[in-house]
Amino acid sequence: MNKSQAIMNSLIFEDLRGIEVKKVEEIAFLRSYEAGDIIFKEGDPADAFCIIANGEVEILGLAPDGAHFEKLASLKEGNLVGEVAIFDNYARSATVRAVSKTVLLVVYKTDFFKLLLECPSAGVKALLRICRLFSLRLRKANASYISVVSEYRKAFGKN
Repeated sequence: MNKSQAIMNSLIFEDLRGIEVKKVEEIAFLRSYEAGDIIFKEGDPADAFCIIANGEVEILGLAPDGAHFEKLASLKEGNLVGEVAIFDNYARSATVRAVSKTVLLVVYKTDFFKLLLECPSAGVKALLRICRLFSLRLRKANASYISVVSEYRKAFGKN
């Protein structure tokens, strides 16, 4: 898969056309990983986000005991990972590992901000898509939380 195809197949850039795609091509690059490779670790600097061009990754959170990871999610082609890096200046909040041979389209935060200035139409479209993705993921997390609390209450007779 080439850079242009990866951009057009992504959840956040699929609405872009013509010069907008070209502008993203200028700031993005492809990076390959083998199954089992750690893409980034919890605590690493968060300086870029990635779009899964090919393959699958899993998002892992370090368990409270610090001895093992808990799987938080699996993401496949077109999905975005590490996008929180765009909005805050904190370290990575999770570890991301390639499940299979994976190709990522990588965009550094500084380059994304440059895109916002040089091609606002592309930047705004991408930001709106990212906001929708955040909203969807938050709704999913809320539903999971409610389910866990409900099961806990049933199991332990709490109201």
